[in-house]
Amino acid sequence: ADPRAIPASPVRVLDLGDVGGGVNSVATSGGLVAIAVEAYTKTDPGSVVFYDAATLERVGAPVRVGALPDMLTFTPDGEYLLVANEG
Repeated sequence: ADPRAIPASPVRVLDLGDVGGGVNSVATSGGLVAIAVEAYTKTDPGSVVFYDAATLERVGAPVRVGALPDMLTFTPDGEYLLVANEG
């Protein structure tokens, strides 16, 4: 209700330039952050990149998915990540 009441905190910028051209979706589960990244050429396969939520360090290599990955969601048990591809 009052943006001034939000405590100041450092912001960390994640550089995904080595993976693709833009972020389309973000999902979190159990301390893991998943980010859907479209390819520089939108019709090419995109990627999902995983980060540790506490440290924002990458977890594993980017996972190739379909073109224009969007709408990430973890299953309720956090075992799987579903990706809807727009392309």
